Amino acid sequence: MLSGKKKVEVVSQIHELLMNSENKLVQMVEQASTCGALTDSMKEEGNYILAKMLITVYFEKQPYFPLDAKHKEELENLSHFF
Repeated sequence: MLSGKKKVEVVSQIHELLMNSENKLVQMVEQASTCGALTDSMKEEGNYILAKMLITVYFEKQPYFPLDAKHKEELENLSHFF
């Protein structure tokens, strides 16, 4: 069980990491607009297709992935709960 202080700390860290991610995702929009890989459905206005795809691509690259074997094992264990 996490202490209340640790929960607050983790939520704060998540907000910080997401702000960094948001800046990078916004940069990806410009890259996507000139990459030549966009389909007509991605270019349609009024849907979230391209936004969802860019977010998926960004997080599939695992920008915060733990580098050592112990943390990778802990991450795999934690992922079973979500």
